[in-house]
Amino acid sequence: MEELAYAAAFCVLGVWQPVDYTREKFYRFLNESRPHILKYCEYLDQRQVCKDYFTPILTEEGVCYSFNILDKADMFRDNVEFILPSYHSATPVKHWDVEKGYTAFEIDAYPRRALRVGQKHALSVMLKTKKEDAEYDRCANYESGYRINVHFPSVYPDVTQNYFAVPLGQLVSGLIIPEMIRTSEGVKRFHPKTRDCYFQSERPLQFFKVYSQTNCLMECKANYTLKICGCVGFH
Repeated sequence: MEELAYAAAFCVLGVWQPVDYTREKFYRFLNESRPHILKYCEYLDQRQVCKDYFTPILTEEGVCYSFNILDKADMFRDNVEFILPSYHSATPVKHWDVEKGYTAFEIDAYPRRALRVGQKHALSVMLKTKKEDAEYDRCANYESGYRINVHFPSVYPDVTQNYFAVPLGQLVSGLIIPEMIRTSEGVKRFHPKTRDCYFQSERPLQFFKVYSQTNCLMECKANYTLKICGCVGFH
């Protein structure tokens, strides 16, 4: 009954009693379900322990599991309070900078480096769903399967809009084509409106240590809802 009550927090069908989904017990229950969802993981042509590579985080859509995301201590400032210490705990940054990239040639770096290319060395994940857990009605918005969001390690993912779907019982492949843009220090002489970009030292955010458009919009949304409604999103 407790599992059904937890499901009711996401399926507003008016059947079960309301659940306090801000309780730590609720998210501990979801975190314990991770091994059952991530059935098999392979990276750089080697099988990996899924729970060591995927970090549980809270998003606007609920609990997600992120690969290569920065640890909360490297992403957020000290004024951000975390009520769930077991969430968003990843490997600390090592030999990497958001503007300069990887600062050394060591293989042991975080975020993890793409040491080889091609499907053989890519990240492969097998996701498992029990038949009784599959929903095709209003609970899943008539969309059954998983959502995959590709984001930069220092960017908090927005899974409400930017994602591609992985239906149940199907194989889906994603191709990432990186585009590197280098900026010289001389660009700083121009006004941000002229160059249409900011350096990290020029645009500090209140909650995030690293500036990005997505992080900025998320912070603006939190400030706006706090001002108008007196509250912010649970994530």
